[in-house]
Amino acid sequence: MDPTRPPDKESTGELEIATSMQVPNEKDTSDELRKKLQELIRSAPSTEFLNEVLAVALRERGMGLEAVRLGASLIGGENSDELAAKAELNEAVMADDQDGEFAGDDQDGEFEGFDQDGQYAFGSDESEAEVPQLKQQQTLQSLASESHTVDKVQFLMSTYYVSEADGSVSLQVLRLGKRAELGRVRFHTEDGTARQGEKYEAKEGVLEFQPGEQQKDIVINLQQEDIWQATMEFTVLLSEPDGVELVANLQRVRVKIVDDDTFPCKKFEKEMSTRATHTDLPHHFGVAKDKAKHWPVMREYFKMNFRIPVVKRGSIKLLLRDFALNLLAIGQMLLQIQLVDEILDNTALSAEDSLLPLTLIAVAFLMQTGVEHYLEYQSKFWKVGGASRKFLMANVLRRWLAYNLEYRNLVPTSMLTQAVGRSCVDLVSDGYMKVFPIVKGLTSMLVLFIFQVSTLGMVGAGPMLLIPCALYVFMKVREVPTRRILRAQHKAETELLSHLVRTADNVIVLTDFSKRASQVERFEGTIQEFNKSMVDADSTNVNNSVFSTWLGSWLVSVFIILGGYYLKSGASSLSFTMDTRSLGTFQAIVNVFKALAGSISNIYESLLTMLTAFPALEQIVTLLNLEVQDVGAVQGTKEAVQLMHDAWSHAQKRDFSDEFHAYLKAKKITRAMDTIPIKMQSVKICFWDKMYEFNLHIRQGELATILGSGSGHQHGPGKSCLLSLLAGWKMPDSGSVFLSPHLKVLHVPLESLFFARRTLLQNLCLGLRDGEHQEAKGRVTACLKRLGFGEKMLDELDSPDGSWLKLCSMRDKHLLSLTRALVASPDVLLVHCPLFVHSLRRRRRILQIFREYVDQRGFLESPSKFKLRNPCTCIFSSVDLHPWETAMLDRQLEVKDGTLLDVSNTAKQPEASAEATTVSL
Repeated sequence: MDPTRPPDKESTGELEIATSMQVPNEKDTSDELRKKLQELIRSAPSTEFLNEVLAVALRERGMGLEAVRLGASLIGGENSDELAAKAELNEAVMADDQDGEFAGDDQDGEFEGFDQDGQYAFGSDESEAEVPQLKQQQTLQSLASESHTVDKVQFLMSTYYVSEADGSVSLQVLRLGKRAELGRVRFHTEDGTARQGEKYEAKEGVLEFQPGEQQKDIVINLQQEDIWQATMEFTVLLSEPDGVELVANLQRVRVKIVDDDTFPCKKFEKEMSTRATHTDLPHHFGVAKDKAKHWPVMREYFKMNFRIPVVKRGSIKLLLRDFALNLLAIGQMLLQIQLVDEILDNTALSAEDSLLPLTLIAVAFLMQTGVEHYLEYQSKFWKVGGASRKFLMANVLRRWLAYNLEYRNLVPTSMLTQAVGRSCVDLVSDGYMKVFPIVKGLTSMLVLFIFQVSTLGMVGAGPMLLIPCALYVFMKVREVPTRRILRAQHKAETELLSHLVRTADNVIVLTDFSKRASQVERFEGTIQEFNKSMVDADSTNVNNSVFSTWLGSWLVSVFIILGGYYLKSGASSLSFTMDTRSLGTFQAIVNVFKALAGSISNIYESLLTMLTAFPALEQIVTLLNLEVQDVGAVQGTKEAVQLMHDAWSHAQKRDFSDEFHAYLKAKKITRAMDTIPIKMQSVKICFWDKMYEFNLHIRQGELATILGSGSGHQHGPGKSCLLSLLAGWKMPDSGSVFLSPHLKVLHVPLESLFFARRTLLQNLCLGLRDGEHQEAKGRVTACLKRLGFGEKMLDELDSPDGSWLKLCSMRDKHLLSLTRALVASPDVLLVHCPLFVHSLRRRRRILQIFREYVDQRGFLESPSKFKLRNPCTCIFSSVDLHPWETAMLDRQLEVKDGTLLDVSNTAKQPEASAEATTVSL
């Protein structure tokens, strides 16, 4: 770009990064210049940002010293003198540029290689005038960077994966630069989903880098829990640098603790080892020897719940509550005996004398009701069911997010919704929460047995033993058909939800082809199948549950006949029915039998309800035991650390070609770590039963495109597949994909997705921490303007109602996705078809933004931090490019019939041979 050429509407310079105002130029009169500068200052996002960008922009527009001083005086404040001083330096630099010599470097500009730390030095044979792009960037540093000689400190990578069984994790902290002086930086841990004291030991301290020292390790001890958990994470932060600078993207690291045990416990590891196929989820349950059985898995799930601290505390309280309620029930029976035998049936007690004991018994009944009410009310706040549901729901979602693409396709949104919204609820309410009625029923039977034997005789001992045996036999007989019917009902519900989601996803197609009515008819057929399964399940549950009621009714009826006859006749042959022949005893035994029948019925119904939770158990166990990427990432982290150290060591040997030396000079790449390329080595992908192999080598700091046919005639993997491999969305069948782990990679797919209940600013700042959203608002606004969005969209940045989504076309959403990625400041940007469906003018704007992102190591970033940032690489896919678009690129690749070709020279030099060469390492 010619720095003296005034800007037009199509080509914008550095000044337009901060504002969309017209750029001042050397032909402006004093009044025009002052007016433009005043408007510029009024519209700038911040004074600091304006100070930095204005100096660079005025230099690029050929402004003289007096004009720059005018801009500095208009800005005013404590930075005006500094800006004026930079302007004087700018004047001198531009004067040197006119003579073809670069004043900001050594006299001859020879490249001498790396210092001991991997920093480049320039020496004495080569003229800087031969590298104009380097001169522009060096001038930028001279103007804007006051800390270019300060070393930077960063973590080796942004995310570490570690197995809980490893016991500890070692985090590498690197010092990049000359390492000539002492440097210090503090570190400390912060909780995420993993809590200190539960999953890891908190740690803080100071890292002190001695001169020449390039790496320190932070070792964090992990703590093993008995409870199964999906991947949990915590954060380690660097702060308070002394003698060094921190890198924004790598001053914090996420440590993901992966639990590779089997849910709900490791006991079922063999049974849960069945892998999913390409079309079906695995089936872990069954009657076969190698399949898991429902009751043992359910029992281990109960044990796992009891190991969750909140659930354990609440569960103990519930058990104590139920025991107290059982004691209150026995107390009520004793009061009834006292009421009947000692007061109502006592002829010696006068009416006046009976008033006080009647009142006391009445008060006792009321107090009992009050205690029961209080305990029931308080139990709702003991967080047993809520904490158990939270554990399951969060882990199902956490696990689903960690699936690879193949498994995520097997678990569609409808199944995830059903698992979280229905299965988790059923497994807790119909599974774990039914443990308490069972325990309450068993303790009630025990208390009733003691009460019966000690007070009323042995008459109830026989039924208390016989009835549970009869119920157990009946339940075992009914278990298999009941389980089959309930599984069919759960499957029908899954199909109903899936059918509904498929209909909603294809509503446009159904409308276009006038198929909405026929789709509703098909859905009605699915509803009929669902209703039939519901009828079968409900009728089965009725028959199962009424059996215990019949047993209890038969028991009470038989005693009423025998005990009542003995009470009336006093026949000695029936004396076994009750020890004491009295009306109170008769009523007490009837109540005991009713309570016994009720307790047994509650136990039985709770067990039957647990049967209804078996389909939910199957689904949750299946989803939580599917293989996730995190397990493989644990080994991948260890390999990446070793590969990174090997690559870094190799780069510090400076064994580069002359062409690569020239490239490093042009890009002003001065650190060995920034020379490590992006590589695919012998990557093989199976596509339609045919294996394809790719090799790729892209240097950091390049703007590259991958071309491919968009007509659907591509015979083999295409450009989308390659970008997915680089992004880690797709794994190769063999071979390796290597991006240096210290690089922050962002992937912009063709489909643009947003959170409708978040503001536009929150969506566009998704890659930033919550506290940084307002601070980044100026960058967001400037980026939106550069992409052509008007004031109407800018006014929607903080709109809370999601109305901004209604204003967006498909193209707008794709541009917003691009904005979101740029605001997150990645080191590597992978974009699917960013030029597709855009006009030539918009395509030019997008490519200019990509060019600035690569050349300035970020888009709309502070120029003063240029040296601290990593080189930025942008790789995007496209169907075709115009010649003027090709001229803006550093590298042009093409996928043709499953082969990756480098056509850069062919595209930029039409006279060159049309024969392209395969990309090699």
